[in-house]
Amino acid sequence: MSTSVAGDDYLDFLRREDEVLMAFVHIADERPPVREGLPLSGLSVGVKDLFDTADFPSAYGSPIYRDHRPPTDAAVVGALKAAGAFIAGKTTTTEFATFPPTQTLNPRNHAHTPGGSSAGSASAVAAGLIDIALGSQTKGSVIRPASFCGVVGFKPSFNRLSRSGVKMLAESLDTVGLFANQVAEVERVYAVLTRDEAKEEIAAPRIAFTRTPQWDEVSLDVQDALLGAVAFLRGAGLSVDEIEMPAAFESLPEQAAIIHDFEAGRSLLPELLNARDKIEPSLAAALDAAQEIPGHVHSAALMFLSRMRSAIAEVFARYDVVLCAAAPNEPPPLSEGTTGSPIMNISWTALHLPCISLPVLSGRSGLPVGLQIVGGAYRDHALLSTARKIEGLYAGKSV
Repeated sequence: MSTSVAGDDYLDFLRREDEVLMAFVHIADERPPVREGLPLSGLSVGVKDLFDTADFPSAYGSPIYRDHRPPTDAAVVGALKAAGAFIAGKTTTTEFATFPPTQTLNPRNHAHTPGGSSAGSASAVAAGLIDIALGSQTKGSVIRPASFCGVVGFKPSFNRLSRSGVKMLAESLDTVGLFANQVAEVERVYAVLTRDEAKEEIAAPRIAFTRTPQWDEVSLDVQDALLGAVAFLRGAGLSVDEIEMPAAFESLPEQAAIIHDFEAGRSLLPELLNARDKIEPSLAAALDAAQEIPGHVHSAALMFLSRMRSAIAEVFARYDVVLCAAAPNEPPPLSEGTTGSPIMNISWTALHLPCISLPVLSGRSGLPVGLQIVGGAYRDHALLSTARKIEGLYAGKSV
């Protein structure tokens, strides 16, 4: 991998490559000697600019905080450094992890979006500029960019990775996630960050496939790719049942969006009141609209999600993982001015379930399509074990 380039030569490589990719907003001035004997010694990491860093400015993607320098690192950044990882730089984020798109390009095809809001993290890993990257998901901003950029994206169960020192958007949904090129790399870092070295290995995983009620929003070529994945896994000897989600699953995106908007409106109210002129106008308008959502509508949505988490637990009592689409389509062209739809992600985020996207499929034009695998609540290691097994089957697939 390119990140094996030694010392400051690596940083020269990083700056040169990023002139085109534009995945970073800050790159380290120097690379200190590797501290041997630590669990993540020598690992190069990109940190989404939503996370506080003492060594770099933390602007959260907004001109409001352009010169903001936190005195300490976010908890997860500090844990990475304590384990021997090298923070290579800060990766791009949309403003406060919302919109509009960043300037970052998709290394698989520069004419298409890398996704949002963790665009820089997904893009830098896909281009081989760093080993691992931190991102965050409030709707779909780990799984979708991973799908679009053709990398592994992992969103753990809610609150398994600390959000201390991460700019809050929606506290009921915000989840810290990881990007890498292989599942084993995610497992290695996740075990260190959670101080949870035990791995739940699943010899014969119980697997389900669901189209979800949003199947009509998935493009025909992505539908074909997913159905082809189910057929491949069955042919490889895995048992894959097709199931339907509970009927109320159809209402999840709408209810989760209420929670997202209400909580984003109150989290970013200080910025709206004190620096409206520096907020992107479409975001300011969305925050204005969020102030009109009644509190009882927010609490009703929270209660709905609580009931749905109980209902979905019944599904995961029968299955270890559920397969579904990571995104409804291939990465859209930049000309469309969108980072893509989170419709295939927001429900799982709201349910607080662990999810991973594997870069094992492609669409009609040859661009990446992720296979999303969802696990039971707080059975993250079981999910990672099954994902590693599926990744291995695809690695041995004849071309």
